[in-house]
Amino acid sequence: MPTPAELKARALELMKSTKPSVYGIAAIFTAVMWILGFLANELNHTRELSETYMSAFNDYVKHMNPELFVNTVMVGFEKLRDAGSSLISILPTAISSIISVGFVSYCLKFARAQTTNVRDLLDGFTVVLKLIIMYLLIGVFVALWSLLFIIPGVIASLRYSQAIYILLDDPSKGALQCITESKRLMRGHKGEYFWLLLTFLGWTLLSYVIANVIGLVIPIGYTIPLLAVFLSPYSGITRALYYNELKSQPI
Repeated sequence: MPTPAELKARALELMKSTKPSVYGIAAIFTAVMWILGFLANELNHTRELSETYMSAFNDYVKHMNPELFVNTVMVGFEKLRDAGSSLISILPTAISSIISVGFVSYCLKFARAQTTNVRDLLDGFTVVLKLIIMYLLIGVFVALWSLLFIIPGVIASLRYSQAIYILLDDPSKGALQCITESKRLMRGHKGEYFWLLLTFLGWTLLSYVIANVIGLVIPIGYTIPLLAVFLSPYSGITRALYYNELKSQPI
């Protein structure tokens, strides 16, 4: 298995030499994720304002001593409003998660020198039901392992880390099958994969600092992840190369 340094060097070489440039797709992906994140943030803020106004109106209604049926109607309306606002506020987050899977698909194709284009960002929508089931199962498994302590939970998340690549490789496979195959692939490789992820920690912290500095200069209420145009494909292609190497290893 190549070292993290070798995989990262190979990813950088691909990013430099491949045409069309990976940075165009990365810029579109970053912009879409920023817009969805901004919308989620604004919708949550709107929901908080709505709750404040509803609370004030309820206080007024109580003060006026309305009839019992009015209270009943108001309670029902508030429950309906909460359900609707909750659904609307999580929608941008859900869409961004699916598009993130599309970017994983793009990086996997890019790492294999396959034809790529911006439509790859929508690949997650073609397997959305399996994605939901897979993420729910992984969430339950990791949560159960985390009950033992933090470290078993981290190990579990590493164990299931390749499931998304397996699903994108063969969408006919079921969610549990992808998780099971990920466990098999990661047997004896969890430590090296953790180290690979750790080598991007410095870049991640730098990206966070730059985004917050930009946020101070341009106070729009939501940070701009400028470095993500470089870091997202760099990290994504490196991890895709790792998956390719992992698949080539003898069982």
